[in-house]
Amino acid sequence: MGIIQRNSWLIICWMSLLTLPSVAQFHPEKSGKVVLFLPLYLDSVFNEKQEYRYNKGEFPRFVSGPLEFYQGFEQALDSLKARPGQLEVTVIDTRAANLSLPSLLESNPLKQAMVWLLFGNAAESRQIAEYAKRYQIPVLNLNLPNDGGITENPFYFMCNTTLETQCEGIYQHIQKNYPLHRILLVRKKGSMEDRILNYWEQYGRRTPGVPLTYTILETTDTIAPAELNADLDTNQKVLLVGASLDERFARNLATAAAELRTGGYSIELMGLSTWENVREFTTNRYRNLEVTIPTPFYYPKTDPLSKWLQQRFQNINYGKISDLYLRGYELAWLLHPLLIAQGNELASRLPGKRKLLFAEMDWRPVRNAPTGPVDYHENKKLYFVKRMEGVLQSVQ
Repeated sequence: MGIIQRNSWLIICWMSLLTLPSVAQFHPEKSGKVVLFLPLYLDSVFNEKQEYRYNKGEFPRFVSGPLEFYQGFEQALDSLKARPGQLEVTVIDTRAANLSLPSLLESNPLKQAMVWLLFGNAAESRQIAEYAKRYQIPVLNLNLPNDGGITENPFYFMCNTTLETQCEGIYQHIQKNYPLHRILLVRKKGSMEDRILNYWEQYGRRTPGVPLTYTILETTDTIAPAELNADLDTNQKVLLVGASLDERFARNLATAAAELRTGGYSIELMGLSTWENVREFTTNRYRNLEVTIPTPFYYPKTDPLSKWLQQRFQNINYGKISDLYLRGYELAWLLHPLLIAQGNELASRLPGKRKLLFAEMDWRPVRNAPTGPVDYHENKKLYFVKRMEGVLQSVQ
């Protein structure tokens, strides 16, 4: 029942954006202008009569992330109405039928904005970032975990972290927290796995600390405990590093490691950020196995504000707020005072460490060479979340 009612509320929120086929605008007292580029698929979900194409209570999950971000952003602006200055928000449905994105990007309303926020793929990101650079408008990419081929654009800000940053962060984390462990880097064949190993080895050559000593074990998708057992000792603590983004690989490695753990081996497991999507890591499936996963976003939802938002959301919508809802909420709170006070200087104000309402950002310039031009700004903040049998053990 709760899911159906929450889906109904998402649909209502979605329908509120149907005022125009591709653009919805809100006009409070105008002080700062924001554009949200979101793949809302309004034309795919509603017909020409604005009738919902799906069954009652049914909701297409492919759009839930951008919509939940919008919900958090919009509700944060409601809570900011009592403060001086308001924002004008324009929402662009990037999946609208017959949408000409170049024509839209050349329109005056978008040129006059102070910041653009984007959920988009690599091609969209490059196109939108090109116009943002031309108009000198900072654009925040909310979802893309890579640079999308963007170069020499100091107005482009990634909220996510790249694979290279993850690999460097994992290396540093192990140096600091596992100095006495035997390190076993477990990988399978693949081009992405080769990139991961290359990033790992590159950072090992330039690390200012003591380089890690580790063993590389190549395996297949199906990992037998015996493959790991040959490189382990029951008298030594072992950290298995799963050097693959593949979720099936993560499950199989965890299964083998948990079996060895039960057999008396002192084993911990570390993966990559995509391992957050492995549902089994939030359950007690892998008995006594500690699993550490890096992530650029961590929302514990235990602080007073998160609890209050959750209770309010539950009372109205019979559901739970998502991480993307909170990300939208806290980014609205970050941008509002900056745009009101110094909107035209936002690109120079955003870089650096920032403590937000629930999490942190650390936007740093990325360059091809130490003295070269800024290609983009990347959020370098990584949390390391450790779980055992689905229970949170620690966050660093």
